[in-house]
Formats: sequence, structure tokens, C-alpha cells
Amino acid sequence: MVATRAVYPAGLAYVERAALLVQLRQEERRWQQCHADPSLAQLYHDHAQARHADVNLNEGEEESQTRYQASKKKKFVKLSDDDLLIDWYDVLKLEQQDGATEEQIRNAYRRRCLETHPDKQRNHSDELFKQVQRAFDILGDPEVRLTYDSSRPFDDAIPEETLGDKDFYATFAPVFERNKKWSRDSALPSLGTDATPIKDVVRFYDRWNSYQSWRDFSHAADLEEIHEDMPREEKRFYLRENERQLAHFKREEQQRIRALVERARKNDPRLQRQRQAEDDKRRREVEARDAFRAKLQNEQQQKRLEQEERERAKKEAERRAAQEIKDAMRQAHTDVVALFVSHQLLDEASSNKLFCTVVRQSNITWLFSKINQLAAAQQVLARLQGLSTARVPRHSTTLDSAVAADATADEEEKQEVEVVLVFNAIIHEKEREVGFTRYGDPVKKAPAAKQPAAATSAAAAGAPAPAW
Repeated sequence: MVATRAVYPAGLAYVERAALLVQLRQEERRWQQCHADPSLAQLYHDHAQARHADVNLNEGEEESQTRYQASKKKKFVKLSDDDLLIDWYDVLKLEQQDGATEEQIRNAYRRRCLETHPDKQRNHSDELFKQVQRAFDILGDPEVRLTYDSSRPFDDAIPEETLGDKDFYATFAPVFERNKKWSRDSALPSLGTDATPIKDVVRFYDRWNSYQSWRDFSHAADLEEIHEDMPREEKRFYLRENERQLAHFKREEQQRIRALVERARKNDPRLQRQRQAEDDKRRREVEARDAFRAKLQNEQQQKRLEQEERERAKKEAERRAAQEIKDAMRQAHTDVVALFVSHQLLDEASSNKLFCTVVRQSNITWLFSKINQLAAAQQVLARLQGLSTARVPRHSTTLDSAVAADATADEEEKQEVEVVLVFNAIIHEKEREVGFTRYGDPVKKAPAAKQPAAATSAAAAGAPAPAW
């Protein structure tokens, strides 16, 4: 009996799971082998990098292939040196020259085919007919026509940086018009005239600053022809080399246009007038600002000078007033001294002792050194003026007890002078006021006056008897 096996259907999920399990087992086996033999680890690593490089190479190949396919079309019609020397627009009788549209080129081609067909030639020559065909091969293909138009003679010269006596518009306007043909922007503005509004002038330079040229320099560059049977790396190398050469010519073209725009901007009389007007405006603003600042500084300086003058005058007035007071006090001092001198009552001894008949000058000096106000100095003089200066017998009752204790009368004559006694009283008043004597000692308080004994007895007798 033959053994049978059950066959179960395998769905997509089952197949994917089986493939995943196989991949996991292979990874586990590879991991074990790497641990067992380190050289295998390096080998696996090199294989992984190679696979990653192939992926990047394929991506770069796609980009290169795109560029290659874009440039393949030019190889169907190869422009020879003879092709570049012939005016193919004249062959098709196109009056518009390189400004002709595709429709105008097709119509001219049909018309010229009828005119140059061999059946219409006397000698049945097809030379003109072939030339017309060649003209359409070149001008009928937009990319080949672009290469042909770019290869035709063209004046790349631009004016110098300085014009000298040359007219700006006559010098630069034709150059800008001539270079419009290479611009991708078919609506580039013209240079204009001296009456063009400044906003249009600014717009003109802004548009030309963003100038983009479609000019093809394939005829000027030493390009390598790329074939289909070339190896991939060689094909990519030549493609990059061709692009590098073309990019170099495009940069030079862009720099030429940029130099043209900058030189025109530098010499444009309209911009020069605008710059001059802006400079004049800025200069006027600076001058006005400086004038305002100078005026403000002058006003502040004037106010400061006036304030300083007022302060100086005030200080001068205060100084004069103080000097006048000082002079008046000095005069009062002098008058007091003169009062005593005139009546021979001044003693010039250096002692500060008080007498009843003379005044020592040191006491006058001490008194006025303690007086700070003019009124007080004048009051001293007023109190002394008009008093008696005669020597009279001494009357102890006329003296203050403190004055009598301090003053020493002449023992022989027993005399006193009223003005001297008043001066001594003023000295004692000032000592009590300042708290120090003329010797520098603190002033002692005067002792309380004692009642007479008889008065005390009488008071005791008149008092009521205590109630015991």
C-alpha cells in the first residue's frame, strides 16, 4: 500500500512567513560563523558595502541617464564647420532671421521645397533641394536651431567702465538690445531715454540683474561625443566633463552681462542725478540735524552760563554782605576800643583780669571773638556809648555780686568807672551764654541767696503752733 501525504494550500502570508524564517535562520547561521571565524565577518561587511554602493550607483546612473537622454537628440543632426558658415535663414528666404517662429520656418520650408524641387530645375539638379532639406533639419529642430543660432557671429563686446565724452544712451542702448536675443525672458525692458521715469529705470536694472541666458556654447566647447556602446563609467565621465565645460562658458556669459549692467548703472545719468539728489537730501538732513544739535548745545551752554552767572552773582552778593557784616563788626570792635582809648580807660596788658577803672584790650578781643552777629556787636557799642567815663568813689551796691567778686578796685583811690563796670557785666553775660569763662573754664552756677537770720526768726514766730 502506497503511503499518502496530505498537501495543504500555501497562501501568500504563509510564503512570506516562510521566507522571513529562512532569512532569520541564515542571519543566525552567519552570526555564528562570524564568531567562529573573524575573517568571515570582514568578508560579509565588504559584501554589504558593495550592495550599498550598487544602490547608490544605480541612483546616480538614473540621473546621468536622464541627462544623457536629454542630450541624445542633438546627435541626430551634427553641425559641421561648413554648417556654421552658412546662413540657413537666407536659404529658406526668412526675412525675420533668428526671430522667425516655428510656423514661419515650416511655411518657408514648404515654399522653398516647391521652388527648389529637381523637377522644376532646368538641369534637374537636386543640390538646392538638398540644401533646403539641410536648412530645415537645422532650423526645424528647436535644440539644433538653438545651437546654430548660438554659433552665429555675435558681438560680445560691452562698453568700458568710463565713457568719457561718449553719449550714454547711444553707447549702451544698442548693446542691451543686442543681448536681448539670448534672454529667456522675451519681455526684457529697453534702456529708455533721459526722460524715462526713475521707477522704470530701477525696474530695468532689476530685470536685467536676473538675466538668464539660453545661449548654447556647444560649438565653442571641446565636447566629447557620447555613444550608446560606451561603458557606463566612461559615459558618465564624459558627460560630466562636457557639462563642466559648458558651465564654464555659461559663467563667463553671466559675468559679461553682469559687468554690462554694472557699468551701465555706474554711468547712467538718471541714476547719477538720483544719487546726487539723495546725497544732497542726506547732506541737508545732516546739516539740519547738526544745526539743531548746535542750537540745542548753544541754548544749553547759554543756560549754563546764565546759571553760573547767577550763582556767581549770588555768591558775590553773599560775600559782600558777609564782608560788610565783618567790616561792621570790626568797626564796632574798633569803636569800642577807641571809646576806652579816648578816655584813657584801656589797659593793653595781656591778662584777662577785670578792673573797675580800666578795661584790658584782651577782654575786648575775647568778647568780639564770641559775637557772630552784627546786631550783637552794635548792641555792645550802643550799651557803652553815653555812659559815664569819670572815676567816682566806689559804691559796692552798684555792682553785681559776681562782678564785684571778679573786679578789683584800686586799693588806694577806691574808685570805679560806670562804662567799665557795664563792660564787665557784658563780659559775664557772654561767659554765661557760651558756658565758658574767658580763661576757658566752665562757668560755675551762682549760689542761692541766703535769707537773713532775723527774717527767719520772725517767720518762725509768726507761724501757728502745731497741734499735738
